[in-house]
Amino acid sequence: MHFFDNTFSSLIHSKNFRYFWIGQCVSVMGTWVQRTAQTWLVYKMTNSAFLVGLLAAAQFLPILLLTLVAGTLIDRYSKRLILIITQSGFLLLGVVMTVLVYTNIVQYWEVVAIASVTGCCKVLIPQRGSRLLWSWWGTKTYSTGSP
Repeated sequence: MHFFDNTFSSLIHSKNFRYFWIGQCVSVMGTWVQRTAQTWLVYKMTNSAFLVGLLAAAQFLPILLLTLVAGTLIDRYSKRLILIITQSGFLLLGVVMTVLVYTNIVQYWEVVAIASVTGCCKVLIPQRGSRLLWSWWGTKTYSTGSP
């Protein structure tokens, strides 16, 4: 049980880490739901597995192509600002997708465009998260986030 005490102690001892962890859990779950819904929507609209594959490529290609650029952006600008921009971007994209679907005017190219912009927001997450946690706790407590 000592392993769990050290691992999860950061959720008890650090308010910043607790907020970050809960926020990331909500954000990641929302992203999973949106990704699943987009895939299902495209398949229902087109009945084409190939177009579903293109949708996946549109979402993950920015991650492949822009990862190195994202690292330099994270180093140059405020991590907090990038966190706010990316999370706001995810929220806005989700709202746009919801409006398009509920008004029944959604088209395939719109879903692909939203997936591509989502991929551009996702490219900043790993670098931003690790550097933000590093700036909060440094090397000594980085593994658990606890002071």
